Amino acid sequence: MKIPDKVLKKKFKKSGKIRSCFHPTKSECKGGKIEAHSIQANGVLSLLEQKVKGNNRIYGFSHLIEDKFSNGFKLIGKKEASIFSGFCNFHDTKIFTPIELNKINIENDEHCFLLAYRGFAKEIHNKYEASKSYNRDKYFETESRKSFQKEMLNGLNIGIKDSEKDKDRLNSILLSKKYTSLIHFSYSLNYVVPIACSSVITPPYSYDNTMLNLSSDPNDVYEQVFVNVFPTVSETHVLFSCFEEDKKSVKYIDDLENLSDEMLEYAITSILIGDVGNTFIGP
Repeated sequence: MKIPDKVLKKKFKKSGKIRSCFHPTKSECKGGKIEAHSIQANGVLSLLEQKVKGNNRIYGFSHLIEDKFSNGFKLIGKKEASIFSGFCNFHDTKIFTPIELNKINIENDEHCFLLAYRGFAKEIHNKYEASKSYNRDKYFETESRKSFQKEMLNGLNIGIKDSEKDKDRLNSILLSKKYTSLIHFSYSLNYVVPIACSSVITPPYSYDNTMLNLSSDPNDVYEQVFVNVFPTVSETHVLFSCFEEDKKSVKYIDDLENLSDEMLEYAITSILIGDVGNTFIGP
């Protein structure tokens, strides 16, 4: 009997569950590990909600299982959207109060840093959990699935190696409050697009076709770009961020900034559809 994909996904996710606080000062942790939102729940996700068959719902992308993606979207409630168990209650409150209790300001370096920081925290947490799942889930014990398991673990291990360096850099910025260590490029629309995203990309090419992160050498360091999209009651903001010393990422962002508005909007659309996770759309 074939096990439904829905059951496989649930078992896969459960086998890799990790509860660990991203903050470097573990001695401060208290209040237990929580399911934290990586996208502002009340100020952003609430703008996406619409009634679907009597319930408030948001569309999220379906997730990977075995060697394929499920097509289409999944309807979920706001409470399920963008959550991960990557912070204790104390640090989640302490760190993100500036962007939870205030209107997000894309001209504020601290706000921009916190958006990038939280999206990255979810991204690396997902990698840790996926690695644990691929190692532990009995679904991959059969010979026919071992090659796929090996391929996924190799990719995850390389991604985790590079990401842990960025984790240290981000936590250093957090503790020192030197928020200008990240550079940002923002693009705003004077109307609401019901899309929200908080994620990380590792672009293989820049927009002038320069190769950036595309190598079979495991010693080559891949550089990441943090991507955030969030609507307000009257506008939509897109924010790209990276470390100022990451020349490949800076090149990628500079190329985006040099596009015409029309081409930039095409590029943003392409990134949200094809390159990132943790994206949600209003029905």
